[in-house]
Amino acid sequence: MTNPFQLTRAADLDDDQINQLWVDPGNKLSEMLRPSSPLPMIILGGRGSGKTHLVRYHSYALQRRVHGKEHLLARVRDCKYLGIVFRCTGLHASRFSKKRVPEAQWHDLFGLHLELTLGQLLLNTAIDFIDDVGARATFSEEILVESLRGLFDKPLGPEVRDLNGFRAFIQTQQRNLDHQIGMASFRRSIEPPVTVRHGQLIFGIPQKLCEHVPCLKGIMFTLFIDEYEHFFADLQKHVNTLIRERENPVTFKIGARPHGMHTYQTWGGNEELKQGSDYELMNLDALLREAKTEYKVFALELCLKRIRFSANGWPAGWNEVNAEERLRQSFEPSKTPEELVAEKLKQRGGGTAPWLEKLEDYLIKDLGNLVKLGIKSKDDVTTIINHLRCNDPLIEKTSSFIFYHAWRDRKKNLLEAAIEIANSAIEYAASKDPNTDHAKKLGHFRDDMRDQMLLDLNLDRQAGANGILSRYVGIDAWITMSDGIIRNLISTLKGVYGWALFNGEDIYAANGISLAAQIRGVEEASVWFVKDASVLESDRGKVDAGMRRVAELLRQVRFSRKPTECSLCRFSVDLNTLEPATKKIIQAAEMWSLLIRDQDRRSRNGGKDVALFRVNPLVSPSFYLPVSARGNIDLSAEECTAIFDTVEEGKFKQIERDWVNRYNPPFSRVTGKRIGRKKATGDTTKEDDELLLF
Repeated sequence: MTNPFQLTRAADLDDDQINQLWVDPGNKLSEMLRPSSPLPMIILGGRGSGKTHLVRYHSYALQRRVHGKEHLLARVRDCKYLGIVFRCTGLHASRFSKKRVPEAQWHDLFGLHLELTLGQLLLNTAIDFIDDVGARATFSEEILVESLRGLFDKPLGPEVRDLNGFRAFIQTQQRNLDHQIGMASFRRSIEPPVTVRHGQLIFGIPQKLCEHVPCLKGIMFTLFIDEYEHFFADLQKHVNTLIRERENPVTFKIGARPHGMHTYQTWGGNEELKQGSDYELMNLDALLREAKTEYKVFALELCLKRIRFSANGWPAGWNEVNAEERLRQSFEPSKTPEELVAEKLKQRGGGTAPWLEKLEDYLIKDLGNLVKLGIKSKDDVTTIINHLRCNDPLIEKTSSFIFYHAWRDRKKNLLEAAIEIANSAIEYAASKDPNTDHAKKLGHFRDDMRDQMLLDLNLDRQAGANGILSRYVGIDAWITMSDGIIRNLISTLKGVYGWALFNGEDIYAANGISLAAQIRGVEEASVWFVKDASVLESDRGKVDAGMRRVAELLRQVRFSRKPTECSLCRFSVDLNTLEPATKKIIQAAEMWSLLIRDQDRRSRNGGKDVALFRVNPLVSPSFYLPVSARGNIDLSAEECTAIFDTVEEGKFKQIERDWVNRYNPPFSRVTGKRIGRKKATGDTTKEDDELLLF
């Protein structure tokens, strides 16, 4: 057997694989791409979001494979475009800078090189189409070539008599230019071997073709320029100018990662491209994340196509009707947290559960400060613990959680609070009454309470398939964790299937892929995702450290005794208060989808809008964070600087201690640094105000 998910990058797939693995339920992506529309488009999407697969599928090279030569003419007339893909590369961009040539000259050389490159691609595609549909006899090639020759400012030689000769001439000019560019390190100047104005070939070749070739009349030449982020700002400025000055029948679809548009400026007085008039925007990440139901259908169909393609047909016992069910059944299911907790408590041989043991220890250690709250002796502590005991571990854990709230609020006698909590527990256990404190807390914190129980019982990473990591297994969990970036799902499945095959497991049988293989695959994908982010070397260390720190801080708050927010994997900050260096690191993490920016919200005191970021769900298994976000913590500018823009671990550790002290007994007053938050940001939450009272 082979791993169906071995190849993760669209760039590694050949045209046949792109075609066979293409998924677009309801043709929605194609409709949104609008390849025949003359209005240019900028397609933004994170690494692995499917941009390359999308544009390659809509290229002429793929369409001729999909429809076959006998149907091409009707297909192109129907869709009204020819798609041409040009992939930007870092190697390509790096040739046009520094060395011994002045910067201004590099700009002109890049423009000339791009003119020859795209001109060839446009011409090659048109010739392929003309030959594929047998249209050579429908026009005068001599008249067409004579018209094309006029695109150059200098007369062409007599050898350029037909389309193939014209194509060969451009290829020769580009090879000569490539040679001179390669020699630029050893010369002070370059003399381009050909004279052609910017846009003459890119717009002129399609115009002449549509004018003289009947089957191309009314057809749009759509240039898909992919991986645009590899072009630095000055190179993008030139392409942006082509977009701004676009002439029919040519249009552009630009694919870039978030923040991959280094500039929107053009050479025309440095004016910027305007959304709506110069281009339309497709935010692929946002589209896939927001359309959760459609994305799940898309992801499942993609998985099934991969399996069918790899197995050269459906595996034994699979078919069109049952494939989705068989896929789910192939993964060994994990036990519920309640089952894992019950087994561990049974192994302990009874006695007090660890969450009540910890509460008892906290109370005894702080006994001298609890007299005003009604606790005068160890016997009172024992009475409280007995009130909170319950045969149902989840209800008992929730009782301790509610008690911590009462302790921190310091508004009532804790013995009386324990009795009220016990009555709520009894009522909830009997009727699941939604009005009880337990129902309200579990409505928000159920998953947090479950995960806290698992860690309290030491069912962490070392427990493997019998611990908290089993919360991150199964196809539905992995689709959620991929969060709209399909490569993250494929990479997770690559690891899972890889370990299953290594272990000799039958990957297509019911329960054939063990929990152990699933967990190993998820762990590998989580580590790979952070390491694979191609953050600039100068920022790499700070981004890595910042992601570790912010995830660790969220973990500490989530597993505190009294978290105030449920399902914590987000933080908010007023970006306007950050130093440029700190903001740069956060934006770098966002650019590579390590952080995902959710919709901005108003700060909790009703003040300014603050930016809301969440840790990518694929990072969650490394820190036991949830894969779906609900709550968040507010960070000050000072805290963000300590997390993202300092090499000193001590500053972060102090901030971490402040947060831990806020949400763990004895709920002591935090240090001056945290209290100084109001002065730094002008935003003090209710929680901060309460802390200042005692």
